[in-house]
Amino acid sequence: MKSEIYTNRHGDKFTFTPTEEGNVIWEGKFEWSRYSYTEDGKHLGMVDPSGGPYLAENMPSTMAHSEIKGKKISHFIPLQSGGYEIVLKD
Repeated sequence: MKSEIYTNRHGDKFTFTPTEEGNVIWEGKFEWSRYSYTEDGKHLGMVDPSGGPYLAENMPSTMAHSEIKGKKISHFIPLQSGGYEIVLKD
């Protein structure tokens, strides 16, 4: 699967790249963003960069990549590069 690019309402581009493990790497401009943790406080459960896209746990996987169907977003792992790994679940 190839990477997909999303352009938000501010014109910022975000790249969504599937991994071999079945997750998605989300890269882009996260300078102004908000986030929250899952109910148990162990993981990031929502990330919302200024201008979108808003992504949160239990949203369909197609919100992260149009070709990944039948899964849901579990949580997000911050990356050293400043992006996130979107962990998917069945």
